[in-house]
Amino acid sequence: MSSMVLSGDTSGTVTVTVPAVAGTNTVTIPASTGTVLTTSTTGVCQAWCNYNGSTQTIRASYNISSVTRNGAGDYSFNFTNAMTDANYSWSVSGQYASNLMAVNNTAVSSSSIRFITGWTGLQSPTDYNYVTLAIFR
Repeated sequence: MSSMVLSGDTSGTVTVTVPAVAGTNTVTIPASTGTVLTTSTTGVCQAWCNYNGSTQTIRASYNISSVTRNGAGDYSFNFTNAMTDANYSWSVSGQYASNLMAVNNTAVSSSSIRFITGWTGLQSPTDYNYVTLAIFR
């Protein structure tokens, strides 16, 4: 396993030396306020969200700035930091009572993903109590 070297000086300059290995190496350094300055690592979850479609509230999330309800069961999840392109993998699941959830993807872009949730077959779009989304790139 390789090590990362982090060194600084009194001017406030920090130098990060990352070992040369195959693949993408990304270092995420929070600002003094705790906000993330950079995020991007290939092969790990780039964004996720636990959303309450019934109350239109985000329970918890990472790299999701907001969710827009376009209509019953029709949501646009907007990314805080855009993906490099729209060729990411996504997975959605949900729960409403004991009913099976069906998902229809309507739009994928580097800045957001839009889909419709509803009963199996999508006969009627429905706001599910639990809608969970994970994005991988």
